[in-house]
Amino acid sequence: MDKIIEKKPSKWRKYIAVIIGATVAFFIVKVTFQQSGEQTLKVDSKGVMIDAVFDGNFDDFILIRGTVEPLDTLFIDAVEGGRVETIYVEDGDLVKHDQVLMELSNPAVQLSLIRTQAETTQQLNDVRQLELQIEQSRLKHKSDIVDIEYNITLLESKLKRQRKLVKIGAVQKSEIEENEISYKWYNDRLVIAKESKATDDVIQGQLLTQLAEASEQLEQNMDVAKKSIERLVVKAPSDGRLTAFNLKVGESVSAGSRLGRVSDPTASKLIANLDEFYINSVRKGLLAETEIKGAPFKLKIDKVYPQVANGRFRVDLVFEGSIPPGILRGQTLQGRLQIGNAQPAVLVKNGAFYQSTGGNWVFVVSSDGSEAIKRTVELGRRNANVIEVVKGLKPGEKIITSSYQSYTDVTRLKFK
Repeated sequence: MDKIIEKKPSKWRKYIAVIIGATVAFFIVKVTFQQSGEQTLKVDSKGVMIDAVFDGNFDDFILIRGTVEPLDTLFIDAVEGGRVETIYVEDGDLVKHDQVLMELSNPAVQLSLIRTQAETTQQLNDVRQLELQIEQSRLKHKSDIVDIEYNITLLESKLKRQRKLVKIGAVQKSEIEENEISYKWYNDRLVIAKESKATDDVIQGQLLTQLAEASEQLEQNMDVAKKSIERLVVKAPSDGRLTAFNLKVGESVSAGSRLGRVSDPTASKLIANLDEFYINSVRKGLLAETEIKGAPFKLKIDKVYPQVANGRFRVDLVFEGSIPPGILRGQTLQGRLQIGNAQPAVLVKNGAFYQSTGGNWVFVVSSDGSEAIKRTVELGRRNANVIEVVKGLKPGEKIITSSYQSYTDVTRLKFK
């Protein structure tokens, strides 16, 4: 008879069971560990930097790195577009104020000037003609009044004689009546002529004012048209060194385009970008110091730009007293900017840990040196060397000052 043979358990099944058991045990330990609120990591003590907290004087300064730039720069822009006809200087030359740098040609601008001159001349002639007519009208009114007054004077004299003759019967009364009518008529005409003259004087005065303004405006238009031709001749805006001037004869230049710039080669400033952390501490007038070829030179903040870009803001520093000889535009200088006086404080060495914690927590080394525990602290001012401790640490305690990049989720470090 056949016999049932039982299969022996596979060794692979044993391995799988062991792996599953180990995995379950790992997750149980992990969950228990997370529930306890503490995560521990073993690290090599030789791979971290440890420094002690100490009492000292906090010297409130910033290390700066800036670029030398001209103190004042004037830009040369093309007011009128055109074709480059002549170039009189080269890039890098020293130029004088109003020195001719180049000449442009623009037929459209030249034709516009001719057209404007013709139109302006015609309009000015029309204005002069109107002014002449107004003057002639004024003189006619004056002449009419003189004639009327002359006739009135003759009639007055004639009537005076006739009235004497009427009394003795030498002249008929009817002759006197005709002259008296004429006398009254001339007097009425005189009143009307004077009223007409007064009215015309007011109107003509207003018209003459308007014509004078129109004439002045036309002459200004002519000046503008002439200046458009003058602007085809590009001149230096000031004394200095010409840079970024790279034009060629025959090249077309559009209106408003940048042609170059002129800067004073004897006056320089330092442009530096500082960490936004110091934006409330840095102000105009703060002093700085740099060293060039072993000689110290003092600088002063001349302008602070409040705009922050990529975590940094810009400041301009000017040299106090003598300017370092031989410094070149674009040269990089390093210096030290003093933003406060030295004061007693609890300090810790500045290190890479600050970038990870922002000064809110640190790893404090235990007294026996076997581990480091995460602790909440408050750090204040800092410079290139040290950081001020506001609270959370005491002199004599030690902390890890190297980078925490791998420890951000860890609460305890065990040293191997």
